[in-house]
Amino acid sequence: MKVRLAKTAGFCMGVRRAMEITLSEVNKGDGKLFTYGPLIHNRQVLDLLRSKGVDVKEDIEAHDKGRIVVRAHGITPTERKAIQRSDFKIIDATCPRVAKVQGLIKQYDTKGYTPVIFGDAHHPEVIGLMGYSQGQGIVISSAEDVTTLPEEKRFVVVSQTTQDVDTYKEVCSAIKARFPEAVIFDTICDETYRRQKEVRSLAAQVDSMVIVGGHKSGNTMRLYQIARSTGKPAFHIETEGELKDSWFSSAGTVGVTAGASTPNWMIKKVIERLRTMGKRKQSFASLLTKGYQFLVKTSIPDAVGAFSLTYAGLILYRGSSPLIYPLLTMLYVYGMHVLNRFLDKEASRYNDPGVALFYAQHKVFLIGTALSGLGGGIIISLYLGLPQFLLFLALTILGLVYSIPIIPWRLGYLGRYAKIKDLPGSKTMAEALAWGTISSLL
Repeated sequence: MKVRLAKTAGFCMGVRRAMEITLSEVNKGDGKLFTYGPLIHNRQVLDLLRSKGVDVKEDIEAHDKGRIVVRAHGITPTERKAIQRSDFKIIDATCPRVAKVQGLIKQYDTKGYTPVIFGDAHHPEVIGLMGYSQGQGIVISSAEDVTTLPEEKRFVVVSQTTQDVDTYKEVCSAIKARFPEAVIFDTICDETYRRQKEVRSLAAQVDSMVIVGGHKSGNTMRLYQIARSTGKPAFHIETEGELKDSWFSSAGTVGVTAGASTPNWMIKKVIERLRTMGKRKQSFASLLTKGYQFLVKTSIPDAVGAFSLTYAGLILYRGSSPLIYPLLTMLYVYGMHVLNRFLDKEASRYNDPGVALFYAQHKVFLIGTALSGLGGGIIISLYLGLPQFLLFLALTILGLVYSIPIIPWRLGYLGRYAKIKDLPGSKTMAEALAWGTISSLL
């Protein structure tokens, strides 16, 4: 089954910024770290943060201390003052676009305007916005609600940044018709607009739609509602495990998009799963594709490349090349690449879920062949001589140490670089040195 991914799927600017701020604070290792309420509406991301020692704090007490990140949705002025009275250090990850809406409400509230907020009254962003209205704000969710607004008020109108664009236009038209003097701002995020527009466009080009995101995520649910409104079968899921074969029994192409708080690794997992579902056509081209993917995931092309590099170097230098040296290089590169995948499973899990799943499914085969390759390399190097043996052994040990923690996290700043791989640029440098050494000195 073909899968088409929306260009706008995944983290929006505000969520990405909040994640970057929080992970940067994690890496500093400067005391206990909390988020005030869930940072974003995605269970998998919250689980990831929890695994890194970031806990969610719902209530603030005077004796609390540490660092606390203000979530992307923003908070009320009252909540901010409560945090300031405690011993917490505030790290503000409020989305800049949400902060702009907060500023508009505060500005017009001082001028005597009553804020009208189009959105979900129970959403954290709207609760935060209401806090800037001195308790005078009014939340509405449809054009019909405009009839409930009191006549004698002057209104400033804003929207929750992730609301439905078309519905907000209807609300604004209804308000203008009844209150011509109302001040109206278009505060729906540009990324929200583009995401919703693309859902409508993509749905017209596919047989069904899958929307990936938290079941409590408002913007994800709106994408699902828009997809359904096109008349195409649409399914809202949080993880790939919720997908059912029966949904796609007659689908040739499925479109995928995701909410603003859905991480890329979850989207990739869903896509990997979808490609194994629905109509299955075992054409020659598809078999070639599967074969190619198998080779790439096992690092065999890297090993063959190392063999070729060594062989070409010997030809240029000596005019001939005994195959034993390129073979030694190939065994080392294959073994190191595969074993480091297993030693750094966490990175693969998030950066390339498809590869992580492949390694989990073929764990015995891959570890067995990698160890056999390195074992064979050790035997060959010993046959070549003691210097070659010692050099090969040293490179093997260094290659394995690359992904193993060697500095305790409790050492604060230095703990950020617990593994050699944590050093910026270390992967590129380590691979270049290892390839250069194994392909030339041996």
